Amino acid sequence: MLVLMNRVSGWSQAIPVYMAILTAGVASFLILRASEQSHRLLGKTGINVLSRLMGLVLATVAVQFILHGLREAGIVRP
Repeated sequence: MLVLMNRVSGWSQAIPVYMAILTAGVASFLILRASEQSHRLLGKTGINVLSRLMGLVLATVAVQFILHGLREAGIVRP
């Protein structure tokens, strides 16, 4: 949010940033609200599988951030 807000020059450019924040908040609320039903539906094994998959996605994003940073620093060529 800080990066995006530094690039805006007026309210017309700030409104999409605020809308994105609001959308993320509403989505988080709805997901957390449905968590009990999801837990019952998936069960312990399903939750474990989903946790491992999300960990894999998180690790992939982290590696991508590191590679992007190394490319920007000129350490690694594209």
